[in-house]
Amino acid sequence: MLRKLLILSVLLFTFIFASAAVAAEQIRIGIVVGQATAELSCEDEFTVRDSAGKTTTMPKGKYFIHAQKGKLFFDDNNVFGNEAFVAAAAGKSSPQINKRSYKGDFQLQADQGDKLLVVNRLPLEDYLASVLPAKTMSVWPDEVIKAQAVAARSYALYKMQHSDKAYALLATDRELPYEGTGKRIEKDAVTKLIQATKGQYLVDAYGRAIEAVTTSSSGGRTESALNLRGTAVSYLQSVEDYDSDSPEYTWESRISPALLESLAARLYHRQADEYTPLPA
Repeated sequence: MLRKLLILSVLLFTFIFASAAVAAEQIRIGIVVGQATAELSCEDEFTVRDSAGKTTTMPKGKYFIHAQKGKLFFDDNNVFGNEAFVAAAAGKSSPQINKRSYKGDFQLQADQGDKLLVVNRLPLEDYLASVLPAKTMSVWPDEVIKAQAVAARSYALYKMQHSDKAYALLATDRELPYEGTGKRIEKDAVTKLIQATKGQYLVDAYGRAIEAVTTSSSGGRTESALNLRGTAVSYLQSVEDYDSDSPEYTWESRISPALLESLAARLYHRQADEYTPLPA
């Protein structure tokens, strides 16, 4: 069970809240972080707006973007400041980043002088339509997929509210991996069910979106946040899980005897440190 992720536990003080404002939220996803370069291509002309508000229309084609001394370079002949915003021209197709298609637009930054940061900015509901098909199966009951949509929206909102970076989530986030948009990624049936829950998310007793992490199976019982992370979370407690039909219900992990001894010793010393003998 140690390798299993936490499963969402909806306790008495956790409930579904619906908000029209949430339905209109924009999310920021880091799709290129800390790399030296990225490829931007577009079948039509597109626009680049610098931090001063100047907009440049770029010809269609392929560009290799990199950062150098705090400036952004589109190949070697097009230089912008340390920040730029890339979007489709009116009525034209959207640019691709590293041969992937995305909805919304892009915020580019020269991070730490010579590192490139590319953030995809798009509506939250469009983001969910891209990530949820990978977490669900079309044969599942509609209500199960709706529940996954609410959980995913809650998790995304939690990250949006707690991030101190230029992005709320990475495209490689383990809970919601993001590959952009396209027929291979999005499924109309799933999108329809997401729209049926539009604006709905889970909140704690204080009305804040919860970190609604999920797992396909917990082996019969979920793990608490306290045991897994060392920090208690009111709505992530250890509870019985009725998931015996899951193909991942049973599993095995092989470790060396030396590692097992080391883990046992660490657990013993931790428990010894926490033990306080009662006064005589």
